Amino acid sequence: MEYQSKIIINAPCEQVFNAISNVDLFPIFDPSCLKIEGSIKQKQNIKIYTRDRPQRPLMMRVSVVEKNQKMVWSTGLPFGLFRRVRSFIVFAKDDHTTEFLIAEVYSGPLLGLLKNTISDMSKEQKLFTKGLKKYPES
Repeated sequence: MEYQSKIIINAPCEQVFNAISNVDLFPIFDPSCLKIEGSIKQKQNIKIYTRDRPQRPLMMRVSVVEKNQKMVWSTGLPFGLFRRVRSFIVFAKDDHTTEFLIAEVYSGPLLGLLKNTISDMSKEQKLFTKGLKKYPES
């Protein structure tokens, strides 16, 4: 099960990557995020507090950070029974703009049982990409 959203941002990829890798800026451009606790560094754990469930933070591990290119957060159940992976990919374009992609992939043997409890991320991701686009362009 996968959701993704892509957008062109009129800013250099370094500026876009700096925004998505800064916990203090996330609530500015992500309308579903209240705050993130922790540090967005490889192999670090973060807590994401959302507007729809402020008392139940989502715990994720920053599994990949490739500066100005890619960042991956993941969470799941032991033994790979269920896995959620959120990828942020930044592509520098020749015209000094940035193509940004956010993707969320759910997998594992328990996905069939759990997929009815997973909300459709399409709208949330579109709001995220639109908010991210506005941030460096304003």
